[in-house]
Amino acid sequence: MATKAIHTTGDISRKSPSLCVVYGEDGDDWVGRFLSGFGFFDVHFPKKTTRELTREEKKTWNGAAFGVGGRIMNLVVFPGFGVPRRAIVVKTRNSVYRLGKAERDGTRTIVRDDRPLGFSTVKISFLKIGRSMLVDMLDGSQWKTSSVLSVESGKIRCSPRPKQS
Repeated sequence: MATKAIHTTGDISRKSPSLCVVYGEDGDDWVGRFLSGFGFFDVHFPKKTTRELTREEKKTWNGAAFGVGGRIMNLVVFPGFGVPRRAIVVKTRNSVYRLGKAERDGTRTIVRDDRPLGFSTVKISFLKIGRSMLVDMLDGSQWKTSSVLSVESGKIRCSPRPKQS
């Protein structure tokens, strides 16, 4: 959350606190961008006037979409926030996914009921009913599902299907 902001074009501070993404550091400033507005990059936010969101604020903002120049360009995702560590079944508009219990590092097994996936180990980065589930694969790429209809828990045995020869 930040109010004071300096860009190469000048002072772009805001009267009320606004969400920003920080991706770097430069002395007494965080470097990043606001999630809404004109889309300026490499904005300097003084560390003294910038703070991390509280847990309640993360809960409120997780899954929110923001526009830049009138187009939706940003989806707020706090990786792993609100994602259960237990084994779950995620039902989407098109498929049913079974995910094993998360390991310490957040990785878990995944299988799809109707069609095999080309991968079997993921980290859930975003999971919210009514939105697409986002998973991070071990190679660093992301994959998303259709809209999530329900998330069920229970003792689910989740092991990848054997490869067909």
